[in-house]
Amino acid sequence: MKNSIFTKIISISVLIIALSIFYYFIIYVPQRDNRIMIQDQVRQEKLNECLSSAEENFSLKWNSFCSNGVGTWINICQGVEAEGCSECILSEEDSESLNEQLRIEKEECFNLYKK
Repeated sequence: MKNSIFTKIISISVLIIALSIFYYFIIYVPQRDNRIMIQDQVRQEKLNECLSSAEENFSLKWNSFCSNGVGTWINICQGVEAEGCSECILSEEDSESLNEQLRIEKEECFNLYKK
């Protein structure tokens, strides 16, 4: 009689352990991995948006300098007058300032969305 009860308790214990292992590897781990993958994708998308925004801000500031007469326009098409043949050159000081602002904004993006 005692042996029968002991066998049933061991059997139930083994079944509970087996179900726990099944749940962990078949249900929990894949869901966890999927959640991590989705979080990584969202983080990467936000990083890309942040970097694009930094680049766009850089371009807007550069164009603002040029449209306000700070930059020098040059023809880059070797004498041909066509749309897209002009390029605005800024002074070294202005250029370095804008590049430094871009670097800082990109660094902030990486710090904000790092793993």
